[in-house]
Amino acid sequence: MNYSYFKAFCAVARLGNISKAALELDLTQPAVSRIIANLERDCGTPLFLRSKTGVTLTEEGQRLYDGVKEPFDALDRFEKDILPNPSKRTVTLYIGATYTSLITYCFAFLSKAKQNYPSINIRIHTDSSKNLIEKVEKGLLDFAFITTPFKPREGIDAIAVMKLDDILIAPKSYEDRFKDPISAKELEDLPLILLNENMQFREHIETYFLTHGAKVQPVYEADSSSVLLPFVEHDCGLTFIPRELASSSLAQGKSVEVALKDPIAPRYIAFIAKKDSHQRGMIQKIQEEILPKIKR
Repeated sequence: MNYSYFKAFCAVARLGNISKAALELDLTQPAVSRIIANLERDCGTPLFLRSKTGVTLTEEGQRLYDGVKEPFDALDRFEKDILPNPSKRTVTLYIGATYTSLITYCFAFLSKAKQNYPSINIRIHTDSSKNLIEKVEKGLLDFAFITTPFKPREGIDAIAVMKLDDILIAPKSYEDRFKDPISAKELEDLPLILLNENMQFREHIETYFLTHGAKVQPVYEADSSSVLLPFVEHDCGLTFIPRELASSSLAQGKSVEVALKDPIAPRYIAFIAKKDSHQRGMIQKIQEEILPKIKR
């Protein structure tokens, strides 16, 4: 057994995934798999249980990890002290983003991140806010950009980085239909396109209707904000969407904005990260050096 064996073992144990460990260690997946196999052979027992989604420690593996984790954490901190500037280290970050946050905020963030830290590698995963929060909690993502509102989670830091301007838009055929602002109650009889139930933006809109004594029954439901605008442009109905996503369509006359009597509660793009993330030093640098520089 040697240092590289234990370093690979700790990376796989922490990430729960051989491929991610290989990326972090700058090794190939077969090389890491061979290291783990050799370590298991030397220990005379399986250290991991394999599944389609990753690996988990066996009882013997957990005992070994508990014994070596502290000294390897100390070595990791020592290495970071030697190379305190993240721009001089190759680091792979696993970042999550909802479609809305990706289009409205993340591209500017990613550009600034690459300028500040040219050597970082970035892996982007898009999903719903709820799923991204769970992945950050499990350590599958280093951090994520999601949309509010969401329930605070213990062990998760959250920072609002940009305010969203949600509006109601309709097909171009509705251009002369609404001369005056419309109430939530009046929307009950119009064809609405919303996200699926249990998605956070859908819950936000349902709260809007309930607050104003109305009920919502969409004619179409979608599983991503990315398809709301095309539905409207194809004359299928009306939808709520951040102005930032509809601006081009509105400017080109493919859709029209409908004024609302009842304002919608504001939403934000939020940066979330696990408080005890193994990438905490890098995440802290990003929070201090990049997030404040992007328009909030």
